[in-house]
Amino acid sequence: MSLIPYSNCQLRARHFHCQTFFHVLLALFLASLLAGCIAPPGSEPVEVIDLEEPDGGALSMPSRQLESGGGSAVDQLLAEAAAAIDAQRYEQAAALIERAMRINPQDPRAYFALAQANYFQQRQALAESLLQRARALAVNDARLLMSIESFGQRIAAGLR
Repeated sequence: MSLIPYSNCQLRARHFHCQTFFHVLLALFLASLLAGCIAPPGSEPVEVIDLEEPDGGALSMPSRQLESGGGSAVDQLLAEAAAAIDAQRYEQAAALIERAMRINPQDPRAYFALAQANYFQQRQALAESLLQRARALAVNDARLLMSIESFGQRIAAGLR
């Protein structure tokens, strides 16, 4: 009985199969990363709605225009969250936004809305972090990026 269970040829064949498997996994991983950077076909345009801030300043809140038959569950939750922010019910708004994020964790509007809700609750560091995530997810949406940048400048200036 030999101590080496595989011959040299068998070891090379196993190494080749492991290496091939690794390359296939790497290719799939890179393809999935690239797929996340592309907007899905038929994606709806984003409409910017101005809400009144508690102290009277205007605040841009992105929301997809809801069609006459109603929008997706995420759209409806974000619309309800926008109304809650407008009514200064920030905890309720955050809960609605978090539900929307569980449905679609890659929606930049949800991160942007949650950044705003946290900002009004004096959680500036968390708001900035959420805003960065929204910015990273909104790379293909120029209008939303403009709203995010405008709000980011407001946070940086410390305006309420």
